[in-house]
Amino acid sequence: MNEKGQQNNYFHGIQRPRFLSNTFLLHIAATRFSILFCLFLFLPSATMTSIPPPPSSSPKNPFHSALAVTNIKNHIPIVLEMENVQFSTWVELFKIHARSHKVIHHIIPLEPGKEKKTHETDDEKELWATLDATVLQWIYSTISSDLLAIIIEPDSTAMEAWNLLTNIFQDNQNSRAITLE
Repeated sequence: MNEKGQQNNYFHGIQRPRFLSNTFLLHIAATRFSILFCLFLFLPSATMTSIPPPPSSSPKNPFHSALAVTNIKNHIPIVLEMENVQFSTWVELFKIHARSHKVIHHIIPLEPGKEKKTHETDDEKELWATLDATVLQWIYSTISSDLLAIIIEPDSTAMEAWNLLTNIFQDNQNSRAITLE
């Protein structure tokens, strides 16, 4: 009712039809609340359970965390160069990153007895090749252009590139040691 004793035709700012009373509208709102409350009480498993963790990488789910690395330089800020020798620091950062993404076996052979004999399915072979190419890209992206020109080869694997770099810097260490003597 308004000031003049007339019935107000608005409910929450919306003009309501004359045949709907305020009591009827409140009854509808109460009914909706009761239904939602009952659903909450009788279906606790649907409302209170946590979401299960995603399955680990497998042939059925070929996504691997190493594939999510978009900029390796955020994780390995050193550019490996011939002149500015930081090889041991670069190696350690690279190994930590590879270990954290479970691809260390692409640069360092597994211990005898721990290596996997063969890739059983085509999906496993494809995932291995994709991961190896990813690790190879990480290597190429974190070395200087001069080093890249020395080690890049067609159809190379990450381990082959890793071994070439190791040989280059071990030879340099031997040369420096001879020069110092």
